[in-house]
Amino acid sequence: MFRPRMSGRKSNLSVSSDGRDFPPNVSSGSRHPAPAQGLSSRGQRATPYARNRLGSSHGSGECSKNFRSYGSSGGYNNRYTYRTRQPDLREEFDRKQGADNRRDFRQYRDREHPIGLRDLQRLAEGDDPAPIFAVINEMSGFPLALRDKRLKDHPERIKYILKVLRKAMDLHGFGVTVAKAISLALHSNLLDSLMHFNLTTLQQMHHSNPAEAQEFLLNEIVLFDVIVRLCPADEAMSIEACVNSIRTVVQGLENILEPHIDLISMYNQVCENLENLRKTVEEQDHSIRKAIFHSQSHLSEAPEDFRTLPILPTLKDLLGLEKPFLRANITRGRYLDANHYLDVQFRLMKEDFVRPLRSGVAEIMKGAEDNRNNHGAWRRIQEVRIYEKAVVIGKVYEPIGVTFKLKFSLRNLGRVRWEISKRLLFGSLVCLTNDNFKSVVFASVAERKVEDLKRGIVRIRPESSQFDMNAWTGGPEFLVVESAAFFEAYRHILTSLQNIPLEKYPLKKYIVDVENTVSLPKYILDHKPAKCIEDVNATASSPENSSDEDNPPQVVRQCVFPLTHKNKRFVGNPFSNQWPEPEELGLDEAQFRALKAGLCHEFALIQGPPGTGKTFIGLKLVETILARRMKLMIRNDGPILVVCYTNHALDQFLEGITRFTGKILRIGGRSKSTLLEPFSVRKAQLNCSGCASKVSRSVRSEMLSLGHSLSKLEILRKGITSGAGILSMGSLHSFGIAIPECFPLHFSLADWLGFTRHSMNSSGKFLKQILEEEKKLLLAEHKTSKFPNESDENIIDHVGNGVMDAVDMDIEDETAIEAQRRHIESIYDDDCPAAVTTDEEANECIRYHFEITSTNCGRAVKDAEDLRNNIVHRLKDKTKCFENREDLSRQLIQAELRLEGLKLMSAKVQADSAFLKVPANLDLVKPPEELVGPEEKWVNVHLLKARWLIYRYWANLLIRALNEKIDTETEKYKELVGRYKEAQDGALLQHMQSLDVVGMTTTGAARNISLVQNMKAKILVVEEAAEVLESHIVCCLSPHCQHIILIGDHQQLKPSTTVFQLAKKFGLDVSLFERMLKNRVPFERLRLQHRMRPEISNLIKFNIYEDLQDHESVSSYDDILGVDKNVFFVSHNIPEESNEDLKSKSNEVEAKFLLALCRYLLLQGYKHEQITILTGYSGQLFVFKKLLANFPSHKTVRITLVDNYQGEENDIILLSLVRSNLEGNIGFLRTDNRVNVALSRAKKGLFIVGNMDALSSASELWRKMKCVLEKENQIGSALPLRCQIHPDQVISVFNPDDFPLGGGCSKAKCSTKCFTRLDCGHACERNCHATDDPEHMMYKCSKPCGKSCPKEHPCTDKCYKNPCPPCRELVDMTLTCGHSLEVPCYVKPEDVKCRERCAKTLPCGHMCRKTCKEPCGDCRVKVEKKIPDCSHSVKLNCSEVPEKSDCLMKCEKMLPCGHRCPYSCRNVCTTRCLVLLDAGKVGRCGHRVKLPCHIKNSGNILSDEDEMEHCDHPCGEILSCGHECVGTCSKCLQGRIHVPCGKPCGRQLVCGHVCKVACSLNCPPCKEKCENSCPHSACRKRCGEPCVPCLLNSSASAERLKEIYTCTVAPVEFVLEEIVLGRIRPGDLVEMGLGTIRPRGGRRGYWRGYSRE
Repeated sequence: MFRPRMSGRKSNLSVSSDGRDFPPNVSSGSRHPAPAQGLSSRGQRATPYARNRLGSSHGSGECSKNFRSYGSSGGYNNRYTYRTRQPDLREEFDRKQGADNRRDFRQYRDREHPIGLRDLQRLAEGDDPAPIFAVINEMSGFPLALRDKRLKDHPERIKYILKVLRKAMDLHGFGVTVAKAISLALHSNLLDSLMHFNLTTLQQMHHSNPAEAQEFLLNEIVLFDVIVRLCPADEAMSIEACVNSIRTVVQGLENILEPHIDLISMYNQVCENLENLRKTVEEQDHSIRKAIFHSQSHLSEAPEDFRTLPILPTLKDLLGLEKPFLRANITRGRYLDANHYLDVQFRLMKEDFVRPLRSGVAEIMKGAEDNRNNHGAWRRIQEVRIYEKAVVIGKVYEPIGVTFKLKFSLRNLGRVRWEISKRLLFGSLVCLTNDNFKSVVFASVAERKVEDLKRGIVRIRPESSQFDMNAWTGGPEFLVVESAAFFEAYRHILTSLQNIPLEKYPLKKYIVDVENTVSLPKYILDHKPAKCIEDVNATASSPENSSDEDNPPQVVRQCVFPLTHKNKRFVGNPFSNQWPEPEELGLDEAQFRALKAGLCHEFALIQGPPGTGKTFIGLKLVETILARRMKLMIRNDGPILVVCYTNHALDQFLEGITRFTGKILRIGGRSKSTLLEPFSVRKAQLNCSGCASKVSRSVRSEMLSLGHSLSKLEILRKGITSGAGILSMGSLHSFGIAIPECFPLHFSLADWLGFTRHSMNSSGKFLKQILEEEKKLLLAEHKTSKFPNESDENIIDHVGNGVMDAVDMDIEDETAIEAQRRHIESIYDDDCPAAVTTDEEANECIRYHFEITSTNCGRAVKDAEDLRNNIVHRLKDKTKCFENREDLSRQLIQAELRLEGLKLMSAKVQADSAFLKVPANLDLVKPPEELVGPEEKWVNVHLLKARWLIYRYWANLLIRALNEKIDTETEKYKELVGRYKEAQDGALLQHMQSLDVVGMTTTGAARNISLVQNMKAKILVVEEAAEVLESHIVCCLSPHCQHIILIGDHQQLKPSTTVFQLAKKFGLDVSLFERMLKNRVPFERLRLQHRMRPEISNLIKFNIYEDLQDHESVSSYDDILGVDKNVFFVSHNIPEESNEDLKSKSNEVEAKFLLALCRYLLLQGYKHEQITILTGYSGQLFVFKKLLANFPSHKTVRITLVDNYQGEENDIILLSLVRSNLEGNIGFLRTDNRVNVALSRAKKGLFIVGNMDALSSASELWRKMKCVLEKENQIGSALPLRCQIHPDQVISVFNPDDFPLGGGCSKAKCSTKCFTRLDCGHACERNCHATDDPEHMMYKCSKPCGKSCPKEHPCTDKCYKNPCPPCRELVDMTLTCGHSLEVPCYVKPEDVKCRERCAKTLPCGHMCRKTCKEPCGDCRVKVEKKIPDCSHSVKLNCSEVPEKSDCLMKCEKMLPCGHRCPYSCRNVCTTRCLVLLDAGKVGRCGHRVKLPCHIKNSGNILSDEDEMEHCDHPCGEILSCGHECVGTCSKCLQGRIHVPCGKPCGRQLVCGHVCKVACSLNCPPCKEKCENSCPHSACRKRCGEPCVPCLLNSSASAERLKEIYTCTVAPVEFVLEEIVLGRIRPGDLVEMGLGTIRPRGGRRGYWRGYSRE
């Protein structure tokens, strides 16, 4: 039960709402007030609002006075509305979270008005299953309504507020959120308003409207009861006045109305609890108070209330110092009361998971005392798994909470196959100790990554409250002990047993009181008709009267259960006992009775022997219940909760439900069904606008921010302890470290410590002096903490090469099956990622807080090298002659000096890193004055050793501050994790209200107990209920459950327990299903089985189920091929072997025999998935896995344990019984349940190998079994085999080598023809091949096909080519356009596109130039047209209209200067005439200056350089290539840079051709046609490309032609392609008489372009 603390621990460090760090206020008494520097930004102070949101307990002024603490999380609530600096907060959110979180920012702003009355009424009377999230959500306005001072004047508001709070308090499993809601109620005006209302309005109401007053009082007392039970004593006492104010009203209502038992008893209980609290407060011992529970005495009274016991074992439990108090499960008879029942179940379940760990610890301690070889002894311990030399190396903040990285030694674990090993499964419990179990801490595996496990790293989550990682991180080495019992399943079951109010459950009378008179479910009685109408089915079942309109309303009302079969509708009425006949519903008599019991018994038990259709009946029940709801339009009964033991069974059941409803939710992440993927939680369409979703997003944002902040604090702490560099003075100030005033704020500690100049810091002797001085100071202060040794080395893991033992090998390929059964059920997506800091962010954090670091030095060295290289490059670049080379040389010298200095500093940081490592696990002492002088003169101390002592003391103070800060914020983070999970559950609850079915496993139901308790499911269906522990089913119940349907078979597997003695002596393995049957609770048994052939069912029919019957369908199974009997027991007397490591048994002879038999059956044609090998012992399974290497064809055949195969079936089962000894000890084979399961899994064939003599001598069941087998001649010392082809060939085998190698006839070589008629109608022409493809799956009939196409063209292919390929015989086809075309036969007319010319005439008189298949469109004939605007003529398409923009003629207009316009007619005339005119002078280039007309006439005076840009005098210089330059003076820049030569190259290439590209370009590969050829073909490539070698001679070309025409359906197309590729000579076609290929339409391509003559 949730018991919050009075208040959280005060801290002088806080975090802002976005996760930034804020130091304490250091402005008072400080000469240098430091700004609030955090990990993200500077100069920001935590606003009162930020402190209020995240629970900071410090503050100043009026703000801090109004904070009140509540809950274990240290959360705080303010009575007043605070205004905060919205822009700063929004800027930080935008920077840190991005635009996606801007909508969530609205939740951080204060709402100005409380929730309206209409919204309050809707919340109180609506169907929201989790209204508590509206209570705590500021944006809903509900908290403002509680704080409203005008509340006492509005009785209507008070009434609805109490209703909402009562609904919120009824939620189970939302401890953190409920605590926050209670805190809001206590720290608001609600209590004052209630007091005023009780003394005024309520006094009048109980006379005028007593019923309303009674309801009001009930809501008020429920709230008081929750406050008294959950709150600390001093907080709970605040309601005493309100409780006393309603005393007279409660007494007055007793005289006016009938006494309300719940109201009076609850009120008296509240008063009694308050009286006890008063005594507690007076004793001043109320900070931590136990919850009040009321229990009655019983026969063997427990020493303490089981609800106060911890889930984890105590040290006394672990070491066995106290004998556990256990009482056996009462399998016959009733329990005293609900507390008695839950106490028994809780203690047995806890002992079941604690005892293996206790036994393993005892073995370890015994080995340590005897000084035995640890590794040899530990390998033989089965209860636990052991890991050595484990250390905690890191911390991660995730949505599930704070997790730690644990690194362990891999010695003796080198050959563990982590991919399939059962070690360190997710959720497993590990126990850590470093003092031989004098103290222990517990953790669970939080993440299992195979890659990390191979390196000896696993992620764990602390479970112990004393898990102090600040002292342990990087500290001691642990011995880690992993429990074999799967902790995650036990944790949730035990927690649920402590919290469920079973006494309030409607079905308690059956579970606890064991009543055997079963009544109708309450939800059916709510619809009981006043009068029964006769012959309802006669009316409903007749086809002519089957419409709803023909039935009167009262008949529809009485049709409680609509039933359908083959489109006929019936009804079942439990009130008048009118039901259709079983045959009308397609059921047998037993199924019909089971259906009625499942519908009409509120505690229904249905037993189903193997193969009788338990799942079918379960699906029929769910379908009928949902049909009733739809018929009666029932909307508020909640979803049907379907619970199964395994994920496989749950998937199978839900897949059947999908046939009649799509409103399904599958909770749990272990589903392998693709059909159920749309119904998973990740695919669920949750209401994003609901209060729970809004709270979830808000908390998620806070988690990420706080997680990032904590990660950076961890980085800073790790940086100090690992010697990352020299801290900056600003960082010390920002975290509140007391620095003497003589040190300025921006003082350089690196200079002060001599890091920027030469010193002797790197001397090992100097370091040793500092450490010795610190040790002396510690001893003087009497501190005995372990001092670090500078010679300590890092832990090195040694991977052992020891022999692999069976414990470390996963002997079950399907470990996932067991993991699915026990694995933690994660129902949400990981949409909230872990707050993992990237390397860049980590480096930035270090650079921010450290003045000098190795990272900074490395980056500075790299930047200096880049600068130096850049200057050198600029000096070498002669083209940039305009730069001052003297300045560059001077800069180079400075860069070289800076680089050398940085390299020296970097080397110094690396060498002196030992000085910078500050221990985190002890508190350094302040250096005395005789060593360092007075504080006010520390800045001038000359002794370097003294400076280092001062610095290391300051760094140690910072570590201590960080530790305290991390502890405080970690508690806040844990609270946010709880709130986030509960908000997600709330959103899912809202979604469930619209569903029909919710499915989960028993473990998933226990883990999500809050969902189970609050989804208001009235119906619970449990599949395979007899295999589930009773406590698992009880945890699936809720106060709303009115109908439970248990389907199972107690004569098959019992529930599995970890401790065998608890099952044997205490009855822990007795399921609720079996216990109810033993107490004669009514049940129905199915009798008609549809699985096993009669020979198999006889084995259990005559020995276990005497009334079991066979359905007619099982008699028509085919006989098993290759064997003489479908059921056979091979008996032997070869002794078993013992596996000491696994404490199990094995028999290698049986394993070899069954693997050889499996191979023989596979050769008969059976598929791998049709065969399953079963065994009852893990040791035998281990032997099977080892022998599989000799049978590679068996890799996909399933080999598993009998216990893992419950509820499954297969065509052929091969069963190894293993046990064979002279003592007659047969172990669990004496148990009827397991034998029943083993013998009932096969459908068509069952083959067993074992020692029948040993079995029959030790068990009456096996003696009966032997008689049945001997009667049918199904037992012997060897298995008889019969050849399929030669029925007279029968041999008996026991030795694996005696099986026929080919799998069939025992003859060496059989010459008999097969003559089997194939599917094609031809006969097989091979000799006897029973050993090789007996089913003719690979046989290819080589006879001619003989079939014809619809146009009677014969198929020319072989018979085995089925279906026949398309007929490619060329036929003439007339298209719809009238043209004819030769096409292959298979082509359809609509697929052919005519390519002939169109013969139509366009409206303009021209002929259409498109093909026949294309639409004619516009005319594209070019004609000459006159442009209206300029009268010029232009050629355009006939359909186009001429425009001036189409004119290509020269413009004829004259410019103002007198020159003609140089542009085309379609362009606009220019105003800038470019005609060059003589300027009348000679330029600097020596040529006459010519300027454009518009420049000369403008009168502007140009510079000499500008005048030379217009010089058009030909260059005329001879270039280096020998050609004359064709450029002008201006283009060639007066001869400095010539234009590229554009004349042809003219050089001769290596191939002999002449290069024709421009002279200035490099000669490219020759593009002339290649002139190479051979007698067969000519090269078709360009000269510069490599030729393709000719691969064929004339004979090869002919052979290729024969191959194409023999094997190809359409040879013409292939021949054309081969000719193009040069593989066939065209002349060979004529020489071989195959005709010629002629082109059609002048285009090569498809068959339309060519035809064969």
